[in-house]
Amino acid sequence: MLVFFARLIPEKGIFDLIKIWKEVKKELNNTKLVICGKFYNKNIENKFLSMKSDDVIYVGFLPIEELYNTVAKARVFIYPTHFDSFSLVMLESLATRTPVVAYGLPAIAEIYGNLNAVRLVKEFDIKNTAKEVY
Repeated sequence: MLVFFARLIPEKGIFDLIKIWKEVKKELNNTKLVICGKFYNKNIENKFLSMKSDDVIYVGFLPIEELYNTVAKARVFIYPTHFDSFSLVMLESLATRTPVVAYGLPAIAEIYGNLNAVRLVKEFDIKNTAKEVY
């Protein structure tokens, strides 16, 4: 299982996530993507849900203990954010011992770039992000 958890807004890369997932599925066809979080815009939610496949499981907002248990079971946390500074969700993922694949935005690269459990890729690079997952 792979996981994504954050505010479900375009700036957090939710539409890139679907594209990345399609690439990942070419290599890891027996896994699922679990998405945790809350949508803040009904149009964005409808667009996202219409794009996702059956192996993408949207669980909504989870209580913190359940969220951390879900993240801890994941193989990787995929985080293709386009706008972030000190990413708490990356820190939370690492605290559960779940590795992270994320876009290497300047602040993220500065804070997390030297960690073995973090793989950073160029923003918008769907194929290489997927490759880092598998």
